[in-house]
Amino acid sequence: FYCIKISSSFSSMLFAPGSVFCGFVRANRRMFSNTTHHHNGDSKSEPVRLTFLRHGQSTWNQQNIFIGMTDTPLTFEGRQEAMSAGKMLSTLGIEFDAVHTSLLKRSTNTVNLVLQEMDLEWLPVHKDWRLNERNYGALVGANKKQCVEEFGKDQVKRWRRSWDEPPPPMSKSSPYYPYRDRRYEILGIKESDIPLCESLKDVTKRTSAFWDEVIVPQLKNHKRLLIVGHENNLRSLIKRLDNVANEDIIHVELPRAIPLVYHLDPVTLKPLPTPGSADYLNGRYLCTPAELKNIAERDFKQVYDVNSPLGKGLGPANVGPNGKVDFVAVHGVQPVDLQHLQHHHHHQSAPKALHTTPL
Repeated sequence: FYCIKISSSFSSMLFAPGSVFCGFVRANRRMFSNTTHHHNGDSKSEPVRLTFLRHGQSTWNQQNIFIGMTDTPLTFEGRQEAMSAGKMLSTLGIEFDAVHTSLLKRSTNTVNLVLQEMDLEWLPVHKDWRLNERNYGALVGANKKQCVEEFGKDQVKRWRRSWDEPPPPMSKSSPYYPYRDRRYEILGIKESDIPLCESLKDVTKRTSAFWDEVIVPQLKNHKRLLIVGHENNLRSLIKRLDNVANEDIIHVELPRAIPLVYHLDPVTLKPLPTPGSADYLNGRYLCTPAELKNIAERDFKQVYDVNSPLGKGLGPANVGPNGKVDFVAVHGVQPVDLQHLQHHHHHQSAPKALHTTPL
C-alpha cells in the first residue's frame, strides 16, 4: 500500500529523485489523515489514532550485540532511518498531540529526528523509564550470533522472543548494570525497581502500569499519540492492546523505524480492524509486506544463520567505571563471559515447548 524503498543507504533513499515515495501515498493519505485535519477532540465519535515506532539502528544493533538498557547512540544509518520515518508520517499527513519515549538516547534521538522532519519540534515529549528496553540480563554485551553458536538457535529464540522465559540475571557488578547510570537516582527511580533480567511478561508489568496511568487518560481525551521505544517494550504494549495470545507473541516483531499505526474505538479504546494490517495485529505498518519480509530475512541472517558472515565477530564496546560506553575503543576488549552464561543455562529448568519463528 505504501511504497518506500528499504535499503542500506537511507540517505540515497531519502533524497534521490523518485526513490522515496510512490503514487500509493496519495491513495492512502486520506485513510491516515482523516483524523488529522480536524482534531480528534472535535468529534468524539471518530477513531483515536495511536502510532508506535521503534528507534533507528544503534551502534550495538549494528554490531549485533544484546543491548538491553545500555545507552547506545544511533548510527548514521539509524539517523537516516529515523528521518525516513518522519518523512513517511509527514507525507501521509499524520500528526500528533504528544510523544512518549524512554530515557535511552537511541529512542530520544529518534524522536528528535522524526519531529524535525515533521516540523513538529514544539510538541510535548514525555520520557519515562518504564518505556526502556527490557533488561537482557547476563546476555547484555554479548554478540547474538556467538550466543547462538554457544547455546543453540532455539534457546536464543526463547530468550529473545518467548513470553515468560527470562535470560540469566546480570550481576550488580556488571559494567552494564543500569543503576550505575546516575539518571535513575536523579529522577527518583529506586534501585529496587531496576530488574537484573526480564522476560516479556516482566516487561509487561511495568509498561502496563505506564499505559494505565499515562496513555489511557490521554487516549480518552482523544489525543493523537506517538510512542517511540524499543522492540520488546513496544511488543509488550502491543500484546496487551491487541490481546495477542501468549503463544502467538513470539511471531510479532517490530522492524526498526517503521511506523505501526492503530485506530482505536473512542469509547472502548480497542483496536479497530485496519485494511492491510500486520499478522496477528490490527495495526498497519507504513511499508509493504515484501519490505517486511526483506527486513525479517536480513535480521534472521544477522542473528541465527551461523553460516552467514553478517553479524559475526563483533564484540562489545568498552564501558567505563561510571557506566558510560566508550564507543571509540570498540576492539580488543574482553568479551562477555559465555562460560558463566553456560553455567546458568545448564542450571535452568527444561525449556517449555514453544512455536517459534526466526525472529
